[in-house]
Amino acid sequence: MKFKLKLLGTCLGLALSCTSSYAVSGVSDALNALGTGVSALTTKVIAPANTSDIADLSTTVVANLTTTQFAALSTVQIPALTTAQLAAVTTGQIGAMTSAQAKVLTSTQIAALPSISRMGSDVITAITTAALPSLSTSLLTTLTTAQIAALTTAQIASLTTAQVAAITTEQMPVLSTAELSAMTTAQFAALTSTQLNTLSNVKVASLSSAKVAAMPTSVVTGLSTALVPYIADTAIPYLTTAQIAAIQSAQLAVLDLTQVNALTSSQMSAIGSAVFSALTSRQIPALHASAFAGIPTSVMSAITLGQITALTTTQLNAFSSSQLNSIPTATFTTLTTGASGQIASLPTSLIANITTAYMTALATNQLTSLTTAQVNAMTSAQVSALAATMSTLLSNQFAGLSSSNLAGLSTAALTALGSDQLRSIPAAAIPGLPLGLTSDLLSAMISSTTTSFTPAQARAFTSSQFSSTALAGNTNMTSWRALAIA
Repeated sequence: MKFKLKLLGTCLGLALSCTSSYAVSGVSDALNALGTGVSALTTKVIAPANTSDIADLSTTVVANLTTTQFAALSTVQIPALTTAQLAAVTTGQIGAMTSAQAKVLTSTQIAALPSISRMGSDVITAITTAALPSLSTSLLTTLTTAQIAALTTAQIASLTTAQVAAITTEQMPVLSTAELSAMTTAQFAALTSTQLNTLSNVKVASLSSAKVAAMPTSVVTGLSTALVPYIADTAIPYLTTAQIAAIQSAQLAVLDLTQVNALTSSQMSAIGSAVFSALTSRQIPALHASAFAGIPTSVMSAITLGQITALTTTQLNAFSSSQLNSIPTATFTTLTTGASGQIASLPTSLIANITTAYMTALATNQLTSLTTAQVNAMTSAQVSALAATMSTLLSNQFAGLSSSNLAGLSTAALTALGSDQLRSIPAAAIPGLPLGLTSDLLSAMISSTTTSFTPAQARAFTSSQFSSTALAGNTNMTSWRALAIA
């Protein structure tokens, strides 16, 4: 039912100086009739307005509500505000909102807000996780650092990936470790390296394995070398091979020793030779021996002199034959010597597979570092390749010769051996001397080094070796027969 209200100061409890009359049908009509004059009303006048009245208010009326009036709107009235009305609210009204009001804002209303930066930090935490994802990314970027820091972990977890990606470099550093922890892997994957590079060392160290593994390769590539050393050691093994392949030389070079030790075999298989060469001589010994199984031969072929000499004996024992043989010859010959050196640590299984080119490239001090077990593991081809340097081996090393590898000794190599070296050859290895000795080599050895062999060695010669017709006229035949019979 329509009625006339003469706005005379006492009408509806108003303190107005008005002389106009309006035909109105309800509270919203009365308020809309006031227009900008609504600001003169007391909160008691607006309080009775029901949700329909609130929804019918003009944007002019809503925009002219005082901060006190706006803050007085009930939790029943706030949800009734339309998107058009909310689009008209002022920053002052937003700043006057209470936690109770913020809590009842719907997702549609949140999306309609023209600003939010004036909202109190304690108020913004009241926005529900159902409504917050509707906040536009442009408004999210206007949040103050205090507001960002005030967001609850539940609110952080409710943000869309687009909202997370919109977080500014000023806002990012204020996210707490708890807030970062609350992010889902999908959210974390939406972050850029520019955003992550604003985090402190402590916050980077707090990142879980799942979050580290969620970083896109483009983000990994862009991580600051100042932050890389702070990635948790426990998270390193979870880096994907794609991420490892994206790592830059400078980033690999700053990994600390515990991080290097955490690298796995599969991860090492993804590192290119150019990046691998960035590992320092300090880092190399920290690599776990099991990780070497994954290093491709193409990468091994690029190993530097500083890296090869930094390898531990345990690491060398983990090498495969193909890996060892892929090392450049010039680099291979820098392996350290001595009883506790790298040469002596090579497993016998690798020794037998070293190419003859590598064997001949070894220096004298490297050859003399071979153990008797290593000498025993050498093939006849390897022994043959060492013909020119065989005489440099120590007498005790000759004790490692076997019947099979002794067959590789040439005439020149045998005749160049000294007495102590000859006498150190195991008697069991003597039958391995090539049958060619029966015609010329054995004759030469008998005539020049008869006394170098022990009786046990003489008796070890086979009948084929010892009954050569070429030896029949040898003047030393008698003494040799005596040794064999004794």
